[in-house]
Amino acid sequence: MDLWQILGLGVVRLGLDADWNRSEDTGQSSHVDPSNAGRAAAPWGEDPIVFARQSLRDNVALVDDALLREINAQIAAAG
Repeated sequence: MDLWQILGLGVVRLGLDADWNRSEDTGQSSHVDPSNAGRAAAPWGEDPIVFARQSLRDNVALVDDALLREINAQIAAAG
């Protein structure tokens, strides 16, 4: 997982107040806009990116409210 994917899925998880089952479904679901998860749609003929549950737990769990506030402050300071 790259940083954009982790951030995108973390924001979606926190915004939905989702448990890991819902987070996994959101990250792999075809009815969810992939840009919400920080990833581009798979080109024609290619399989979409699939995130394993353990990968979600290991990476997305690191995104919390404090981290999002820090990112927001950094963006506001730069802009």
